[in-house]
Amino acid sequence: MSREIWEQAYQEKTDWWGRRPNHVLSDYQSLVPDGRVFDAGIGEGRNALFFAERGYAVEGVDLSATAVERCGQLAMANGWHVNASTADLRGYPLEEGQYALLIFSSILPFFHPEDISCIIEKAKKALQPGGLLYINVFDRDDPSRAKAEAACTHLDAHTFRNEATGMYHHYFSEEELASLLAPLSTIYWSSSRFLDLTHGEPHEHSTIEVLCQKEMDE
Repeated sequence: MSREIWEQAYQEKTDWWGRRPNHVLSDYQSLVPDGRVFDAGIGEGRNALFFAERGYAVEGVDLSATAVERCGQLAMANGWHVNASTADLRGYPLEEGQYALLIFSSILPFFHPEDISCIIEKAKKALQPGGLLYINVFDRDDPSRAKAEAACTHLDAHTFRNEATGMYHHYFSEEELASLLAPLSTIYWSSSRFLDLTHGEPHEHSTIEVLCQKEMDE
């Protein structure tokens, strides 16, 4: 992923993703057990702050130092504690069996498939019994795919790399994501196409959104 791209984006605009948490996370918050919450791609903290307000021990990483600083400022202003740092997710040491919730919101599509597989495997191991894993990714019908196909190097049928920025663009199928998440049990699964108004000019996305759980007896 390109650190410079995300840093520039957050320097140019505040509230890049808005302040409201993802609706699936807020709708199912009651199922999140006590414990630690990790937000990959924490940004300015829209999801992390929601859980910090409710007493969870929250940590997260982002490539943008500006985003991390804003998240910390918002947490401090409200008396909440969030341990946010600037780091590459691939090298972040998630402790096995220690997390009540792991959040990967619109971040996995920007990794190489091999890294995606490693990240999800590490996430599954990091969940405590009964812990939840939230993932939101672009599917193979996402409108951004046409731009990636035209401008990027084709690594395989569904993965592209922008040689100028070093950024990957991977588009998921439901079967691929289900295989990566096994044997977690599914609480919520949705495929949808919608108009995104959260950042930049209005644009469409086609996504797969999943909330799954590690069994209590594993």
